[in-house]
Amino acid sequence: METSKHCKLLIGGESIAISNLVQDFSALNLYKEENFKSFMFYLGLVSIKDRDFDLNLKIPNETVKRIDIDFLASSLELEKVFEINVSQLARELKKFALHGDLKVFKYIAQMIKENTGIRDYIYKEQTVKAMYLAYLSLTPYFVIKSENEMNKGFCDIFLKPLNPYVEYIGLLEFKYIKRGKRKPSKKKINSLVEEAKEELDRYEQDELVQNYINNGLKLQRVIILFWGWEMVYCKIG
Repeated sequence: METSKHCKLLIGGESIAISNLVQDFSALNLYKEENFKSFMFYLGLVSIKDRDFDLNLKIPNETVKRIDIDFLASSLELEKVFEINVSQLARELKKFALHGDLKVFKYIAQMIKENTGIRDYIYKEQTVKAMYLAYLSLTPYFVIKSENEMNKGFCDIFLKPLNPYVEYIGLLEFKYIKRGKRKPSKKKINSLVEEAKEELDRYEQDELVQNYINNGLKLQRVIILFWGWEMVYCKIG
């Protein structure tokens, strides 16, 4: 299987090539070569080494390599890492699409927290975003855009309507605090929330977002803060 071949190359210190990074993929199609390589990039487990005809990706350093080896060695069992009730996920995202309910984001966080196969790989904000990107893409209500350029900034995740009956669009901004023995203070959390609000203020003024609002869709701005693999904040911003 190609995935196994690429894993062996990375573990051996070599690079793998990809024509273009894929932005729209789900946890169910990671066996597709381009999707798997892109997912590794968004997780932060590989970085761009250089570019010739293609992009060449490589594990960036020995620290990340130690994290990668366990992940890559079990990559052929990704469906076990991504155990989730897709029907339940779809029901929760439908509530967001129709009513702006935030429960879907808390549901994904709960699945991450309960799944020890995922916890070991969540060590920075980019990893959390990649998990949400993969999970949210499992449902048919939105096109999930990551790092979408908006008003001279880059939105973490933009929920762009796909189903014509969707009532809400979403701007998601993630913040991350490295896991430690002590929970983050309220002061630290509030500081990151204020930072996220400022970023969302800017994204909201983007022409694409304003066009959706002018056409009758409602905007839900969501701030999500993780402490390691545990969600500690999820509210409208």
